Amino acid sequence: MSSSPSSTTATKNTKWVTHLALSTDIILGGAKTENCVHEIDCSFDDAHGQIHKVALNCWARDVPEQGVYILVNVPFATHPLRLGLPDISGLRQIPDELDGSEGGATLPPGPVSLTGIGVIHTTSADRKSVVIKGQTYLNKTHQWQTWTINAAFPDTPKYAVWTTPGPRNLISFDCTVIKETGGRTFETALTRISLLGPAPGPLLQALGVVSPTTDDRAERIRQARAARQAPATTTPSTPEPAASKVQDMNPSDDDSKVPAAVARPVTPTPSQRAGKRVRHDG
Repeated sequence: MSSSPSSTTATKNTKWVTHLALSTDIILGGAKTENCVHEIDCSFDDAHGQIHKVALNCWARDVPEQGVYILVNVPFATHPLRLGLPDISGLRQIPDELDGSEGGATLPPGPVSLTGIGVIHTTSADRKSVVIKGQTYLNKTHQWQTWTINAAFPDTPKYAVWTTPGPRNLISFDCTVIKETGGRTFETALTRISLLGPAPGPLLQALGVVSPTTDDRAERIRQARAARQAPATTTPSTPEPAASKVQDMNPSDDDSKVPAAVARPVTPTPSQRAGKRVRHDG
């Protein structure tokens, strides 16, 4: 029985799914195989020559041969370092005469490139460096895995005026790996960054970008109500009225017992012609 459209859309956090993909040349080593699922020990080196060991998980009828391969936009997670290859045809093996194993000519190592969509966790004061977090779907075996990278603009005139968006924003970015710091976190150089919009609340909570206390809606409502009630409870201080005004506004008990004076009616002044008789000849 198919689910209703309302139940399907309710599970979606955002139209932008966070992900991280890696492109580089990688050395494939030994593999552990179970039901045609291969867990291969791999390694790649960065711009500083530092070697990083990573596990690659893929499904294939045959175990891939050991050697140097080129990967392009393969799902990548940093905690732990893991690659999820959806199809073995995505591997491109470098010929033996160019992989450096025989001491002959070798291809120069390419840069380790990362591309993806993530959430800005923190930023520096000058908005030149950020910490980006997200989750990427590797495969059916490992499902969603978390990744975290440190990214900063290169110190070149091209990026002199570039700045990053603020925290809790969803961005699309490209960067190159410089080196690995403690905690399996890569230092990278940003080459492109685009703002997609504010990250949704469920995604922020899933990544731990916002603390539960900050995102407590009930607590925010209580704080807002307390702020509105504060001006009503405080009575403004007014100067005391003068004594004479107080007596006029609040008469004493003795004054209230004295009856008010009644105005006497005024007798109208008689007309001057009222006492003079006038003779009428008839």
